[in-house]
Amino acid sequence: MTDTEGNTRTAGQAYNEAQQAKEEAMNKKEELKAQAKDQAQSHAQDLDASRNPNASLSEQKDQLAGAASQKADQASSEADREANRRGVDQGDAENQARAKANQLKEKIPEKHRAAASDAINTSKDIVQDAFPEERRNQFIYRLKKVVVECQEHKDYMEAVSCYDNTC
Repeated sequence: MTDTEGNTRTAGQAYNEAQQAKEEAMNKKEELKAQAKDQAQSHAQDLDASRNPNASLSEQKDQLAGAASQKADQASSEADREANRRGVDQGDAENQARAKANQLKEKIPEKHRAAASDAINTSKDIVQDAFPEERRNQFIYRLKKVVVECQEHKDYMEAVSCYDNTC
C-alpha cells in the first residue's frame, strides 16, 4: 500500500499506525481531562480567595460573580488560542484510517471480491443447512471461548507483540 507521501507499507502496518494514532488521541483526551480538572480546582480556589469574608453576603456573591465571569472569559480566550494553534480536526485520524481501508478495498479486483462473497454465502448456506440454530449457537459460543483462551496464552501474546513491534 502506498500513501499520499509515496511511502509503501503493508495493510497491517497501516492498521497498526491507525491504532497507534487512536491510542495517542485517547491518551491526549485523558491528559486534557486531568488538566481541566486541575484548572477547575485552581479556579475554585482563586474565586474563593477573591471574596472578602468580612463583606455582606450579597457583596460576596457579586465579588464571586465578577471573578467567575473574568475567569470564564480568560478560559474561553485560552481555549480559542489553543484550538487555532492546533488547527487539527478531532476526527481526522479516524477519517484517514477509513480512507486507507477504502483504498485497500479498491485495490482488490472485482472478480476476487465476487468470488470471496460467493464463497462466504455458500459456506453460510452449508452451515445453516447442516446445523440447527441451537447447535449453531452452541458451536459459536464454544468457538469464541477457544479463541479467547488462545488469545490469553503467553505464546500468543508474545507473537502479537513481536508482530506489532516488527521483531
